Amino acid sequence: MRLLARGGVIAEPASATSVAGAMKLVKEGIIKKGESVVCVVTGAGVKWPEILADNVEGSVVDGNDEEAVRSLLNL
Repeated sequence: MRLLARGGVIAEPASATSVAGAMKLVKEGIIKKGESVVCVVTGAGVKWPEILADNVEGSVVDGNDEEAVRSLLNL
């Protein structure tokens, strides 16, 4: 959640795990660099104001911009 929030994506906890899982699979080599992966992320940032307060100083990432999302996730 915090990583996504730094990029302006305020995800609810259960959906943020899809990104964490994808990142783990990249580290393990199961997902190769350059492969496409879809993570479903839903938002409800209003419920977690501490995440917003700690992380919104960075740039906002358009979830439709694949290159920006890859950059945010260091992929």
